[in-house]
Amino acid sequence: MKKIYIILIALLTMPFAAQAQCTGTGNTQDGEYYSTDHCKEWTNGYSWDFQTVAGGIQISVTSLDDFEGMGAAYLFDRTNNGFAEYQMTLNGKTATYTLQGYSQGQAVSFVVKFLVAGGDIFTKRFAYSVGDNCQQGTAAACSGHSTQHDVFYTEHDAAATSFERGYDWKMETTPQGVKITVEFLEQWVGMTAPYLFEFHENGTMNEHQMQWAGQVASYTLSGYNEGEEVTILVKIAYALHVAFTQRLTYTVGSACNPSDAITDVIADKNIDFNAPMEIFNALGAKVNADFNSLPKGVYIIRQGKLTRKVMR
Repeated sequence: MKKIYIILIALLTMPFAAQAQCTGTGNTQDGEYYSTDHCKEWTNGYSWDFQTVAGGIQISVTSLDDFEGMGAAYLFDRTNNGFAEYQMTLNGKTATYTLQGYSQGQAVSFVVKFLVAGGDIFTKRFAYSVGDNCQQGTAAACSGHSTQHDVFYTEHDAAATSFERGYDWKMETTPQGVKITVEFLEQWVGMTAPYLFEFHENGTMNEHQMQWAGQVASYTLSGYNEGEEVTILVKIAYALHVAFTQRLTYTVGSACNPSDAITDVIADKNIDFNAPMEIFNALGAKVNADFNSLPKGVYIIRQGKLTRKVMR
C-alpha cells in the first residue's frame, strides 16, 4: 500500500499538461509604447508561445535579435485597458511568466518589454483567449496579409491615410455566422475600436462596431446562408486620421486564396469584355448581370488578379 500511495502523490503533484497553445513570430511593436518610449527596432523580431495550464496562462517570448545588455523583461497586462506590470524570468533571450486570475474563455491583452542597452524594445500587443489553441477547426476560411486600402473611401475622406506595415485578416464560417478578424500591424498612436462596413448587393451598407483587443478587431456577421457572398472592409481611427482596409469578398462555407479579394482599383478603360470577369458596384457588392445591361454608373471589374474601375 505504501508504494501505491507514493505513486498517487507523485501523480497528483505533477503539473498538468498544456490544454491550449498558441505560437507565432512577429517584428512589430505596440504603438502606444513605441511612441512614448526611447525604443530600439526589431530586425529579426521575436517568437511567442502561450499555453493555458493549470496555474494560468504560461507566456514565453524569445528575442530573435542579439541585443547587447539585455538585462530584464516585463509583462504589461493591458486587459480591458487596465494596467498591471510583472517582472518576467529572463533566461538568455527568452522571457517567461505565468499570468493568473483569468477564467476559461476570457480575453486577455498584454505586451512584453525587454530592457536592452541604449533603450527598450516592445512586442506588439497580444490578444489571447484563455483555453484557445489558435487553430481554427474549420477549413471554411480565407486569410491573408495586405497593405492595400480602399480607394473610394480613402479618396473621399480628407483624414484618410495609407498603410505601411499593413494588416492580417481572416474570414471564416462558424456556427454563429461569418467571423471576421483583422490584426493591424501599424504602430499608430490612439487606435480605437474599428468599424466594419458590410456591403449589400442592393447598394446599401451597414456599419458595425467591432470588438477590440490589443490591435485585433473582430466581429461575427449573422444572417448569411451557405454559398452567399459577403463583402466588407474595416475602418480604423487613430489620432486625427483614419484608414480603410481593402474590400474583402468571401463566400460563406468556402476556403479561398487571399488573391480572391478585391485589392486597389485602377481606373482603366482598356477592358477585355470578351474575357471572363466579375462585376461589382461602386460599393464593392457583386453584381450578377451582363455589363452591357447595367444602368449607367461606376463599376469595378475584376479579371484574374487585376481589378479596374470603369464607367458604364
